[in-house]
Amino acid sequence: MPELIVHKFGGSCLKDPNSFEKTLKIIDKFREHNMVFVCSALSGLTDYLIETAEGVADHHFKVEERISAIKERHIHLINEVFSGEKEKKELMDFLDTSPQSSSSIEIS
Repeated sequence: MPELIVHKFGGSCLKDPNSFEKTLKIIDKFREHNMVFVCSALSGLTDYLIETAEGVADHHFKVEERISAIKERHIHLINEVFSGEKEKKELMDFLDTSPQSSSSIEIS
């Protein structure tokens, strides 16, 4: 059975165009192997999500505003990292299909 290589990239590997380029070079080195890639949330996003969950539960934040801020952060990164319009459109379409409306989120 061929060896399986698992790469886990932390959020700091996905923070800007330079970090994406370094990550792609690592991936390219192992192109001939069976690989699985695991990516963390963007740098700082896990803490933001925890803060959001706590703040929404305590009614300090509106969930729609927090989700919008997360989406905007991803859109900004997409525009920084990707130059091809086709790739940008595919990624934007993916973001648009992600659950993000308040009607899909129940807060008690």
